[in-house]
Amino acid sequence: MYNLAGIASADEDTTIFIVEGEKDATTAGELGVLATTNADGAGKWRVEDTQTLIKLGARRVVVCPDNDGPGIEHGIRVAKMFQQANI
Repeated sequence: MYNLAGIASADEDTTIFIVEGEKDATTAGELGVLATTNADGAGKWRVEDTQTLIKLGARRVVVCPDNDGPGIEHGIRVAKMFQQANI
């Protein structure tokens, strides 16, 4: 996962944005937003990725999918994993 050091140093009130791709995560950071992404693109988010963010203190996440079929499916899948984790 991308930007884990930034997430680990954030407080629990920080909203973490989950985007598709390192370029988007970097752009979000330049805008003052803390963001991360998974490796290998859309459809590759793992339960372990959700667990890692929760262990690092993530309590509020916003999923920002790409505006295409795979991106939207990916965003829904990621959001459902966080809903099921009950953070």
